[in-house]
Amino acid sequence: MNNNTIKYNTVSFDLPENWRMQRLKNLCTEKNTYGVNIPNSKYEESGVRFLRTTDIDENGNIGEGGIFIAKKNVPEGYFLNKGDVLFSRSGTIGRCYFHKNEEEYTYAGFLVKFKPKNIDISKWLYYFSFSKYFKYQLSTEAIESTIFNFNGNKYSVLKVAIPNEIETVRKINNFLDKKCEQINQFIADKKQLINLLKEQRQSVINSHVNKSEDEDSINWVTHKLKHISDIKFSNVDKLTHKGEVKVKLCNYVDVYKNDYITNNIEFMLATATLEEIEKFKVFKGDIIITKDSESANDIGIPAFVSENIDNLVCAYHLAMIRANQEIILDEFLFRKIESKEVNSQFEVNATGVTRVGLSIADISNVLISYPKDINIQKDIIAKIKSETKTIDETIFKTEEELRLVAEYKEALISNAVTGQLSIA
Repeated sequence: MNNNTIKYNTVSFDLPENWRMQRLKNLCTEKNTYGVNIPNSKYEESGVRFLRTTDIDENGNIGEGGIFIAKKNVPEGYFLNKGDVLFSRSGTIGRCYFHKNEEEYTYAGFLVKFKPKNIDISKWLYYFSFSKYFKYQLSTEAIESTIFNFNGNKYSVLKVAIPNEIETVRKINNFLDKKCEQINQFIADKKQLINLLKEQRQSVINSHVNKSEDEDSINWVTHKLKHISDIKFSNVDKLTHKGEVKVKLCNYVDVYKNDYITNNIEFMLATATLEEIEKFKVFKGDIIITKDSESANDIGIPAFVSENIDNLVCAYHLAMIRANQEIILDEFLFRKIESKEVNSQFEVNATGVTRVGLSIADISNVLISYPKDINIQKDIIAKIKSETKTIDETIFKTEEELRLVAEYKEALISNAVTGQLSIA
């Protein structure tokens, strides 16, 4: 194997002639730079756009709106220049943003900036960040601490395949521009459809779990969540410790991305103490919610444990809720927590500076209204299932289409940026 050989997982191949492997730092003119930490007390309605990891989507695009700060609060040297490249060093590591214009942006501390030698290399690094080889390097070098972290020095030494001739770089970039524009438009259309379906689904849930004005108020009661359930905050980390018991971990992402926690999820493997297992073991019927986020309107997201899952433990950044089944059915409580009525309470209660969070009191004191009659709760659950069945099936089918297209896009980019694709 020579220096121009790429090897990852079970894949191994040589780069074409006139290609080379280069450390990322050697394609740049300056040392990497971490962003600045700005408290939310200094956020403004307008000014300099302040980029955070959550502002960058999976395609490396920046959404509308966002956070701004006054120009005077941006330290010297922390404005982005055209061609600068940002990588996320925490959370969704490897997520990349390529600054294509002259707009005044600055960036937060969980992002690391690189300044490539020219605009063509900037775009190349952007595309290379989507490749299987780049992601493989990230996964083998990532540090697991309280959250995934990948520092600037580790990014600096990652290997990048690149043609020797800048014209070849430019030609491949142009090819990927055209292809990815088509793919991304298809993805955007499908995501818009999913969002519309989820809004429709949410409307169905809201209409059933909230007491209407014409219903007999005697049959409905309102209690704080702590009076009808058991609530725990997990402190189980993602590390593997010698002498502890091997477990599956239900992580933040598992909850955030799934309505139901099932055996179909590929859970992370870690270890926990016997005491932690006893306290945070997950059972069928449990409700797990996210308790922190970067925005208050995206917190308290619930998932329902719909199956028995052996050896599953709840990880940190999450709260476990176990309903008192004699008072309120677990699935009804799950639907209630999904509703706008409860989510709005979480949004109001969430506090923080760079991240917002819910305390045990914030969650415990949320008000839950529900029918006293368990049979009425069962009827409501049945109606929701019936009315959302077709919606859920369409969402599942569309998400599967997105998964296949994402695989195609990754393969296309991977082959293009490693010279395995013939481009006329």
